[in-house]
Amino acid sequence: MTYHRDGEDYIVAGTAGGSTKDPAWLHNLDADPSVQVEVDNETVPGTATVVRDGAERDRLWTDHVAALPWFADYPRQTGRRIPMVRLTLQPG
Repeated sequence: MTYHRDGEDYIVAGTAGGSTKDPAWLHNLDADPSVQVEVDNETVPGTATVVRDGAERDRLWTDHVAALPWFADYPRQTGRRIPMVRLTLQPG
């Protein structure tokens, strides 16, 4: 998955590759926010927070598009508000 950083956290978008529906993995995170984040060949436990609405979601989306401009067309393509996911790593 592509991501951008927000401080120490990793931020990913629930685009589902342009689908009109949220990706199934978002529902899994709602049920259990415990995650394993693999970046640069390192796997670290963390917690996922799904951000669907509000100013924080909008800021994360704007920052995501600034870092990864090809995401800009997804809302028009999908016809939905793209949820954002904050991945907070647990200190090791």
